[in-house]
Amino acid sequence: MRGSIALPMSMLAMSCCLAESSLETHREESPQGSVIVEWNQLAYKIAFAEDQFRTFKGQRALAMMHLAQHDALNSITRRFEPYAAQGRRGSEAEPTAAAAQAARQVLIAQYPAAQSEIDALLAQQLASVAGDMRRKNLGIDLGRAAATAIGRDADDLRRTGLGGTPDQIVDRIGRFAELGASRVYLQVLDLDDLDHLAVLSDRVLTQVG
Repeated sequence: MRGSIALPMSMLAMSCCLAESSLETHREESPQGSVIVEWNQLAYKIAFAEDQFRTFKGQRALAMMHLAQHDALNSITRRFEPYAAQGRRGSEAEPTAAAAQAARQVLIAQYPAAQSEIDALLAQQLASVAGDMRRKNLGIDLGRAAATAIGRDADDLRRTGLGGTPDQIVDRIGRFAELGASRVYLQVLDLDDLDHLAVLSDRVLTQVG
């Protein structure tokens, strides 16, 4: 069973602003002020082409991407509290490479079918980075690390949310009820996945309704 993180539209707007603000710190060193905007435009295009934002997947993907970019840039010059990336600092890393790689890693995980478009933008932005190859590679590594910290794997969802088999989901909801919860919201990202909805209806909701 798949799980998801629900991020409101206010979080999407805030995450984009955070990424832009983080890039401001590096504008003298990295003149490509459009790095964040270009990734936002591409992510929007890919998300809209898939489902016209009928599900929450697109908003979630854009928010995760911008938060990963923010954390990558913030790890170079700390100005804000990190969202997910903790402990790693990369003051020598090249900021454009860090922001571009962070965006690429998040988008590829969400939209693997769009890899050619995603990798084309990454290649374009990395090619614009001149100077010390060591700093560029440090930026790439930092971007990957920031993107990894933003994502949640299945084990994490089982520990902190609702993920697993139908019986595991029912058991988890039961524990919430024991703690006093009277209502639980379940989000399905792909409303065309009728098999997923059927499992929820037949094997989960019938036991907790």
